[in-house]
Amino acid sequence: MSWPLWLLGHADTAITRMDAAIQRADAISHPHSQAYACYYASILHALRGELLVAQGHAERCLTLSEEHGFRHWRGLAHAAIASSAAALSSFRSTHDRWGYVSLAVDSFATRGIKDACTQPTPALMLARQGDALGALSYLSNLPFVDPQRIAIMGASQAASSRSK
Repeated sequence: MSWPLWLLGHADTAITRMDAAIQRADAISHPHSQAYACYYASILHALRGELLVAQGHAERCLTLSEEHGFRHWRGLAHAAIASSAAALSSFRSTHDRWGYVSLAVDSFATRGIKDACTQPTPALMLARQGDALGALSYLSNLPFVDPQRIAIMGASQAASSRSK
């Protein structure tokens, strides 16, 4: 149900429904339902441009699939992981071709967060803004970077964490 909601322009409702599906699957500890929900969550987040979140869901789907022999979900999870990695690589390659320095900041993995949509808190948002400011400081001090020409970009939640 989350994909049609997203396609109809109800992005927030789509995420809410997807999160609820994952929570229900986790509550009953049913590995097939968990893999199913994680795969569909990975695609939804990829559609929203949240490639790292998408990859996290796909990796969980893959882990569940390998543990329980779900060949179908295993293959789909591999495809979702490859797609997310290819998209991130494409962004980096394009920036490199244009002569830009790229720095990807992952505010979730370092904090052990696998699903940003079910754990949003004001403290996390502030921490992510701090991560963006730290990245800005780091880039500003590199000898080959012009500190007057630094841009920060993000999609979905990452865009809301940008520095003003």
